[in-house]
Amino acid sequence: MTNTPYMPFYTKNATVCSMNDLASIESGVTHITVNNNCGNENTAASLYFTRFTQLKELVIGDNCFMNVDQLNLIGLSKLRSVVIGENSFTQHKNDAGEDPNRHFYLKNCPSLREMRIGCYSFSDYTVIDIENVNALETIEIGSLSRDSYNFRYASLELKSILIHSE
Repeated sequence: MTNTPYMPFYTKNATVCSMNDLASIESGVTHITVNNNCGNENTAASLYFTRFTQLKELVIGDNCFMNVDQLNLIGLSKLRSVVIGENSFTQHKNDAGEDPNRHFYLKNCPSLREMRIGCYSFSDYTVIDIENVNALETIEIGSLSRDSYNFRYASLELKSILIHSE
């Protein structure tokens, strides 16, 4: 596709380090990066990204969003990649806990190709629900070579995944 005066090409990137930063960025952003050690204010129990209708890539650094009890990545039709660093979305750094009120939902993201989650992230979440992500090719959660404790007390169920055979 070529650029024309009627169809400008631009990428909207946002880098954030607080819940206020996240709340203030435009809904048409295509790439969000959350710096390490950010979003740990006691201001949000749930984190929704649904307003970012053009979002293609979400990168969250290490040690982020420790007080978020529910992460919702739902209905993001253009989302292609989610990368979350270590010790994010947990109150038990480098360890595990069990909190029945902590949930992660990844649903109805038809373009999502990869999800990568670092060690100890979501280590006290008890629900991980992944549904209708038919383009998903790569899921990496934690590490095979060391303790990770991701979703330690949760059951993983993948729903509506198409298996391609050759």
